[in-house]
Amino acid sequence: MTGIRILLIEANKHNSRSHAIDLQKNKHFVLVEHSTSKASAKIQSFRPDIIILDAASMRTSGTRLCHRLHNTCQKHNIACKIILLVSNVPQYKQKDYVDITISQPFTSRKLLNAVKRLAPLPTNSWTKIGPLKFNFKQRRVQCWNKEK
Repeated sequence: MTGIRILLIEANKHNSRSHAIDLQKNKHFVLVEHSTSKASAKIQSFRPDIIILDAASMRTSGTRLCHRLHNTCQKHNIACKIILLVSNVPQYKQKDYVDITISQPFTSRKLLNAVKRLAPLPTNSWTKIGPLKFNFKQRRVQCWNKEK
């Protein structure tokens, strides 16, 4: 599970604790950006597995920002998952392009568990039966490349 490429987008605040420290302690490759426009430019060269958008630190809902990141990934044919960190529970249904929404307060352990859940698995760890793929080690099921 080590070596996951993570693009972390958070506000540029000097007094707040960054999530990058906790992610790097678990041996993940983390690239930190402070705006979505810079992050969109780096997506093609960095090719992240997971994008974490800390909308709470940017004081926004993050819906439009996630949509923009999702469109950029699709444009460059990059299959990456998006984790959205928000300050309060959203009152709307979770969008299709956001894989996990985490609301504050949360611990770094919860974020690491979400990253572990969305991490790409090696192809030899899946058992395929028709359109279904099973990973018994992590108890994951995929059908038509959608995970349930």
